Amino acid sequence: MVDAPPLGSETRPAYIIPRGDIMVVGGTYLEGDTTAFVTGEEKRTIKNNAKVLFPKLSESENYINTWVGFRPARGLGIRTDITMIEVGNAGESLPLFHKYVRHFIC
Repeated sequence: MVDAPPLGSETRPAYIIPRGDIMVVGGTYLEGDTTAFVTGEEKRTIKNNAKVLFPKLSESENYINTWVGFRPARGLGIRTDITMIEVGNAGESLPLFHKYVRHFIC
């Protein structure tokens, strides 16, 4: 993955992930963007970056699919939650503790 110029940036990293006999290339993560399709500019940028990172891709134009995935986002740091869950048939409940950490690399 490259998330620095000239190929990538913090919100538009360039990456290639081998998945069996295909390669997943990408991508973007744009906070607050609700566009439900991959734009023409994004397609061109992703294809061009992928060809630089993995030149053999330029020999084949077999692009299978594009997609957009919306994911929840939160700030840096640790977030904790507690959910009470029922245990058994006696109406007893126990706390289930959740810990979410957003990781980052300096």
